[in-house]
Amino acid sequence: MASIDTMDALEASISTEFSLSGKKAHDIVSAVFEGTKSLLVASVKDPQFRLVTKLGVFETRKAAPKVGRNPRTGETIHIPAKNKLIFKPTKAIVDAGL
Repeated sequence: MASIDTMDALEASISTEFSLSGKKAHDIVSAVFEGTKSLLVASVKDPQFRLVTKLGVFETRKAAPKVGRNPRTGETIHIPAKNKLIFKPTKAIVDAGL
């Protein structure tokens, strides 16, 4: 399979692979990405594990506040604490080298 680096390329690949119309492939890709986005937003708002079977686990971790530096001016800045979204792939994905 060729490299897929845009939504249009993904839709074209799905359309060809499964003999679907471009509109149907677009609807499928959009639904998958909207569902994934909803899952990620829910993970950030309600920190807990979110398992996606055969893909991996999304979880949030708290990142402590830290001191950084503006590379342009050299000025010291304070970076506030925040939640980070972490993804842990399944063993099958890790073994495949992805």
